[in-house]
Amino acid sequence: MWSTQTIKLAGVPRTFDVYTQQATHSCGPSCVMMVVNQMFNQKPAEAIVRLWFGQVELLHHRSGILDGKGADARIFNFASDSHIDTIRDVLRDKKQVNARYSIGLANGITACSPAYPGVARLTWALNDQGHFIVALGRMAGDYVYLDPFHGLIHVPYKKFPNYEANGSYGEINRIMVTNP
Repeated sequence: MWSTQTIKLAGVPRTFDVYTQQATHSCGPSCVMMVVNQMFNQKPAEAIVRLWFGQVELLHHRSGILDGKGADARIFNFASDSHIDTIRDVLRDKKQVNARYSIGLANGITACSPAYPGVARLTWALNDQGHFIVALGRMAGDYVYLDPFHGLIHVPYKKFPNYEANGSYGEINRIMVTNP
């Protein structure tokens, strides 16, 4: 479900569209939806993006597809967490985005902006589970993220690569960038 959320950065309101993930393991497709919205001003349906993931995972023999199931199974059932490789390949194959891994976290977060968002993978401190968020870069001293579970989040830049969202803590360990 899409919502419009606003934060104040240095006293200036900034508004972004955030997509809330609809399933436990749908943070990857939700991030793709938000990247597509930021870059192309398009809001693809979640079922379409899940189909893209299924097609890419099937093509590359990745673990998101249930054994014995075709790509359409991805629309209805997430067998496992998405891989950041799959997110990269979905953006490349389906939207011709120049998605690639950053060399170093500091370089990655610096390359992110609202026009060229990144996708960051983090690990939650509480349970060591992975999660994907959209990184919009540094604005007014904070790093701004679109989190498909927690919403619009900003974290003081001095805390990077630590991540805090509504009482949940984690650490960013990989960033995929989309800038030219």
